[in-house]
Amino acid sequence: MDAGDEEGLKQLDAKRKPVNEKYLLGLYERRVFATNISFKLGEKQVKELFAKCGEIVKFFFARDRKTDKACGYAVITYSRADEA
Repeated sequence: MDAGDEEGLKQLDAKRKPVNEKYLLGLYERRVFATNISFKLGEKQVKELFAKCGEIVKFFFARDRKTDKACGYAVITYSRADEA
């Protein structure tokens, strides 16, 4: 790596926005990654099942882009960590 490459990396680092680590830690504590979900269940059924644990603020139900069939996993973000 020459001096020009090092200077370019320094400029990239200076442009990056600072990350609020407390926010990220709190976000990961509230998130659940559910796998091995039956393909027979629909998105609404899965969301209703996980809503019994607490208030859901974000819900992602994985589907195949071409066939629109369920992939068998979901990512659920709750409003509080103790609900996850």
